[in-house]
Amino acid sequence: MARLRLKVGNNELEIESSVKEINKQLEQIEILYSMLLQEDLKQFHNIVTKEEISPTKENESTRDQKPEKLTINDILGIDFGEWIKKLKIKTDDVVLFLIAAFYIQKRTQDWVFTEQEVIELFERNGVEFKHVNKIMQKNTKTGWFSEVTKEGGKTMYRLSDFSEENAIELIIAMFN
Repeated sequence: MARLRLKVGNNELEIESSVKEINKQLEQIEILYSMLLQEDLKQFHNIVTKEEISPTKENESTRDQKPEKLTINDILGIDFGEWIKKLKIKTDDVVLFLIAAFYIQKRTQDWVFTEQEVIELFERNGVEFKHVNKIMQKNTKTGWFSEVTKEGGKTMYRLSDFSEENAIELIIAMFN
């Protein structure tokens, strides 16, 4: 008998069965894990989009003005260090890598990125990770990242359409 427990944020999946049965259902387990990640992203999105309301003095001219919302193109012009500051809550490393990968991918002409580029981006902004390979594997196994080519011994990745859409939603929510 074996027990498999996957936890993402507040969501948890636990399966108890024989090793043989778990191995047979590994693909379905990976899909369920991906669903947990998606639910965690939705919760993250909801937390980021909540605005703190604080009393301010308003005059007639500013009371009716709504702040201009930034588009994703506006946000892409902002330094990644500012992106990190906008992450007001502690979030899963997988989500952080998704956001960093999006930032890098959108700034390259061929729309791909390497693991090393993600690491260097974080290091330049004072963020270090342990177990980077595991984070990359999670993103790849769940379909967030796809391996597209190996050039000069480097594995190149690209965001899936679904993960790119989620990244855009999260990033816009962070800045607006």
